[in-house]
Amino acid sequence: MLPPYINEALTDFSKPENRAAFEEALRRVKAEQGKTYPLVIDGEVISSSETFASVNPSRPAEAVGHFAQARAMM
Repeated sequence: MLPPYINEALTDFSKPENRAAFEEALRRVKAEQGKTYPLVIDGEVISSSETFASVNPSRPAEAVGHFAQARAMM
């Protein structure tokens, strides 16, 4: 028989070192936000002038990044 489910955080944010590490990770991610990324196909980096934005679903006006647009070749 399984014990009852208890919803617990994986990280204890009451510890200052965990909170500081999380805040630093957020700063690093924020610094990368909005960059433009090329396609990588079979290890080859391919740039395109056509891009699309990937948006933050909780803040649709906020672009997480811009990615090169691709089309299938026939």
